[in-house]
Amino acid sequence: MAIVDTINSVSQFRGFFEKMDRDYFSYDAYETMFNYYDNLSGDSGENIEMDVIAFCGEWNQYDDADEVYNEYSNVLDSDGFAPKGDDEDEDEFGKRLLAALDNYTTVYHLKDGKWLLIAF
Repeated sequence: MAIVDTINSVSQFRGFFEKMDRDYFSYDAYETMFNYYDNLSGDSGENIEMDVIAFCGEWNQYDDADEVYNEYSNVLDSDGFAPKGDDEDEDEFGKRLLAALDNYTTVYHLKDGKWLLIAF
């Protein structure tokens, strides 16, 4: 048996992180994670435990595509992914990177320009 606390908003979701001194993510990242777990719960028909420590270990946020590539280049390069070319702009590189990472994990390019993905 468990006691379940229903979380109805992104700000309420973020509040749990703040209470545990784990406010590591941007608002867009919290919104994305909240929607991810809300959809997962709806699709599975199961409650999702609000485990801030687990969520912090599961998700990584990056400032830009270059930072994401630097973190995962060993995996991507071994899979034939080409680094950003001199004549390739950030948007083109970001789209290629998003498509490549989608083969490995859940990844989001957020409205604020940051990247959020489930670590792998």
